[in-house]
Amino acid sequence: MDIILLEPNVIRFDSNIKEIQKRIQPIGVVNSFIEPMVYPSENDNIPIILRLRANITRDRVEVFGCLFEFRAILITQNKIFESSLISRFLNDSIQKLKDYVKENAPIEISHFINELSLDEDILIKSFRDLI
Repeated sequence: MDIILLEPNVIRFDSNIKEIQKRIQPIGVVNSFIEPMVYPSENDNIPIILRLRANITRDRVEVFGCLFEFRAILITQNKIFESSLISRFLNDSIQKLKDYVKENAPIEISHFINELSLDEDILIKSFRDLI
């Protein structure tokens, strides 16, 4: 059993510069949605995805929005795998997200990454249920 970590797919990463430049504090409310996904597989190599959507809104105006897909191939034995493999995938995904935000987001909104909540146990259970 093993896991092959793939590069993330950045689908959307937008900043509303006009709103950010207003320097209104707080910058807005962070909304996030984390969705585990599993693609059907006929063999023991199972493609898995962790989709993360997040945005910051203030007065119904989006200040920032992003959509990432973190991908991996879970190599199982008869669809059985160790939870530590999913944990490794989740930790790698969060680190890649933090690195991307640090390099690409305006400093005024880069704090949002600290406000995302990721319940590892629930996500591992969700992946188990999907597989």
